[in-house]
Amino acid sequence: MTEKLTTTISENAKEVAAHVADDARQVANDLRGPVRQVKSELEDVAGIFERAIHDSAVRQPVATLAIAVCVGFALGAIWKA
Repeated sequence: MTEKLTTTISENAKEVAAHVADDARQVANDLRGPVRQVKSELEDVAGIFERAIHDSAVRQPVATLAIAVCVGFALGAIWKA
C-alpha cells in the first residue's frame, strides 16, 4: 500500500514538474521577441547618448567635465544612502 502511494506521488510530482518546465519554456519563448526589441532600442539610445557626450566633450570640455563631476557626486550620494 505504501509503495503504491509513493509511486503515485512520485508520478504526480514528475507530471507537475514537466508541466512547470513546459510553462517556463513557453514564457521564455514568449518573452524572447519583446526582450530583443527592448535590447535593440536600448542600444540605439546608448549610441545616441554616446555621440552626445562625445560631441559635448569636443565642443565644451569644461562643461562636460563639470557635468561628469555632478553625476559622480550624485551617484556617490545615492550609493552611500
